[in-house]
Amino acid sequence: MTELLATQQIGLPILGLMILLPLIAAAGLYMVKSAAQQRLIALGGAGLGLLLGLIAVIAYTPGAADLQLAQNASWMPALGASFHLGVDGVSVFFLPLTAFVILLAMVSGGAAPSGSARWYWANLLMLQAAAVGVYTAVDLVLFFLFWEAMLIPSYFLIRSWGVGSGRQSAAMKYVLYMMIGSVPLLIAVAVLGAMFGTFNLVALQSAEIPASLQAVLFVLLFISFAVKAPLPPFHTWLPSVAMEGPAGMAIFLVGLKMGTFGMIKVLLPLVPDAVVAWQPVLVWYGVGAMLYAGVIALAQTNMRRMLAYASVSHVGLVVAGIFTLNASGLQGAVMAMVNFGLASTLLMLLAGSVHQRLGTTELTGLGGLARHAPVLATAFFVAGLAAIGMPGTSGFQGEFALLLGVFSHGTAVGIFALLGVILGAGYVLWFYERAFFGPAKSVNVSTIRDLNKQERWGATAAVALVFVIGLLPMMAVPTVTATTDQMVSTLEARTGAVLTADLSQSN
Repeated sequence: MTELLATQQIGLPILGLMILLPLIAAAGLYMVKSAAQQRLIALGGAGLGLLLGLIAVIAYTPGAADLQLAQNASWMPALGASFHLGVDGVSVFFLPLTAFVILLAMVSGGAAPSGSARWYWANLLMLQAAAVGVYTAVDLVLFFLFWEAMLIPSYFLIRSWGVGSGRQSAAMKYVLYMMIGSVPLLIAVAVLGAMFGTFNLVALQSAEIPASLQAVLFVLLFISFAVKAPLPPFHTWLPSVAMEGPAGMAIFLVGLKMGTFGMIKVLLPLVPDAVVAWQPVLVWYGVGAMLYAGVIALAQTNMRRMLAYASVSHVGLVVAGIFTLNASGLQGAVMAMVNFGLASTLLMLLAGSVHQRLGTTELTGLGGLARHAPVLATAFFVAGLAAIGMPGTSGFQGEFALLLGVFSHGTAVGIFALLGVILGAGYVLWFYERAFFGPAKSVNVSTIRDLNKQERWGATAAVALVFVIGLLPMMAVPTVTATTDQMVSTLEARTGAVLTADLSQSN
């Protein structure tokens, strides 16, 4: 696997800086007393992360190397672990997306209590640093440490700034699920390190891992990533967090698909034989999860709970696309993950704004919102269109490629996936019609305030990105395709399997 160092490409270790700068900003919060200065430092830390993420995307050259913007330093040589970072066409777009989501949480996610504002900002910044670490780690020990590091700020955000009376139990439920899900990942990492003397993903991809060991590692890794994604039956923590947690935390968990990212970056390259053996089951499992969560979402009467189950349904389609093991499915999975990071984030953010104003997101307290909060209603509608993959929005390219990949795998499973997409359009649009139109079901609706200036800035930026990505998808597609095509070729070479060809190539 070829590798380009960041110092060769842009002259500075940009990935390390993207992890370090939010932590410096978090520490800087405790050097000032003014709430305005604290907010400025927090926004500056996240904003610099967004700027560096955009620079990383611009500096990335599709096909120039398998791993780019890399940095590698000795860390724990006795264990075979190193501080090794790098990105490819799958991970590079998640760098600016992570910072953008954190900025939205800061700007539009509701105000933190004045007495604990700096701790609120600090947790968001630590969450940003840990997420960037997950997306860039090439060493498995480093990957695991960043994976676990996300748990600490997440717990405090849910417990301390949740909006529901059950926020403490939701925080504990989240922690327990994440800790239980991390145990299989830790075991898999330890086994790989003990057997091969390295935790480097690049080196492990070239290692001859016996088929019997691959089967064990596959089960361990898949369970861990399924809990994080989440996939049924490991998904019940997400509706609880969406209902009880703060908007800033909810948009992070709903928007950034860490579990499916782990499947692409760790599971596929490390245990390809096991993946090929389980492929038919996994594709159907993903589509089944999509339909199951979609039906539950259709029955919801609470906006935040509906969005939580919609997120689980989206994960199911992404998982089906990943395990088709063809270029269209993988490309669609990555593009859909980026879109859901944008569209689902905006939807959950706006749901938080509704709850902040009305004290509820139940349909019994909504209706007629569009008449009194037209900007909020318009932004929600655009984000909803992106979530269901409407042409011209950021969701179309990924969803079309996903369906193409699933149909390439099999017509029957493709038809069920298409039904899931139709179901998704149904629960989003039906809920929107009942919540934003028709008669108001509560007298409080007539007094609702529309989005304020800060919230409008965040929503406008997100809506603009929805259309920019939707109308100019070729800005991102070549970068993603160069990596996903190579992944498919590598899987075929390593497993000796002839994977399903794309319909676009066969026609």
